[in-house]
Amino acid sequence: MSTGENMRAANNPDELCKLWEMMTRIPEQISIAKNASRVPLLTQMMEEQLNKLAARQSLFLPILQNHNESVLILSDYGGESADSKYQVFSLFTLTVRSLLLSKHF
Repeated sequence: MSTGENMRAANNPDELCKLWEMMTRIPEQISIAKNASRVPLLTQMMEEQLNKLAARQSLFLPILQNHNESVLILSDYGGESADSKYQVFSLFTLTVRSLLLSKHF
């Protein structure tokens, strides 16, 4: 899709659904920890939670190989504060192409 087609899709719910289906997939199962004894507990827990989302068909993963030369993986960690009830790990994955098409950046 060209930039103009992407912009038109944003204004048309049917086209937006087609674009979404073309750019994402719902995985059946996530398999990161093949040998759990050698994988950090955090990784095992992330795999478990991702598989719960996948089972509910609530996990949408980007199809990154379509028309993309570069992928950005950004992370942030918030926690360790005495006032904080939670430790939060954030991962944001996007393509350089999608970033360039976005009106928000």
